[in-house]
Amino acid sequence: MNNELNSILNDSFDAISILLVFVTVLFGIRYPEIKMVLDEPLETDKPKALERQKKNIKNVLLIKWIPVLAMSFIVVYSMTPLAFNTISQSSISFFNFDFIRTAFVFIWYFNIAFLLVSILLSVKLIQKILE
Repeated sequence: MNNELNSILNDSFDAISILLVFVTVLFGIRYPEIKMVLDEPLETDKPKALERQKKNIKNVLLIKWIPVLAMSFIVVYSMTPLAFNTISQSSISFFNFDFIRTAFVFIWYFNIAFLLVSILLSVKLIQKILE
């Protein structure tokens, strides 16, 4: 079973590596744009400008950020069953560990962090729209 799980992990790395690259690159491209929108103060004294600004925030959320959120979710969702299986069938060892299993679990945690940050930024964008 030990070699079988490692074989499955190797195959999943091959299959999911494209998604991992896509998520990290897309996140890296979109994050500065989202940060800029979040840092821009709302023009509350000008109703027309405020309406235009909120419409722009909605467009940024729907067109630019929802795909990042969706891709992050898909990657985490697709890795979760195998990650649980790997964690349950592995033991903790600081020096004599299985690199494939450890790398897979770290990558899974890394993608969970991407997903949580994506959710947090989505919530902040929605809050800014509702202000």
